[in-house]
Amino acid sequence: MGETPFGRLHRYSLFPFLHMLTNKIIAHRGASNCAKENTIEAYEKAIEIGADFIEFDVRITKDGVLISHHDPMIANQAISQLSFAQINRIAGQQGFRVPTVAVRPKGDLLAHWKAHRRSFKTES
Repeated sequence: MGETPFGRLHRYSLFPFLHMLTNKIIAHRGASNCAKENTIEAYEKAIEIGADFIEFDVRITKDGVLISHHDPMIANQAISQLSFAQINRIAGQQGFRVPTVAVRPKGDLLAHWKAHRRSFKTES
């Protein structure tokens, strides 16, 4: 395979930074086997049991709030079409809290943003 700034391309070639994470524990959506995924409780449990990193999904609400939620829908409604207050009400009815996402410039931040592309037609 080829050379990159991160060394030889290998099975992590789509995400070249992953080779730096050798021997690290990445909690996918927190400790989702101990608490509801993508919740503060799942993140706290992951830290408690020794995770080095937490991988979570980010969605944006209609009013521009970044939240941690895996699916683009909640209660059969698009997150992008709901306000944060509406999402909180739905989550509360389902017995969980939806964490907001804020980036604080402390220490290192390793981020990978996956854009979900949508097809659309433009008029000429």
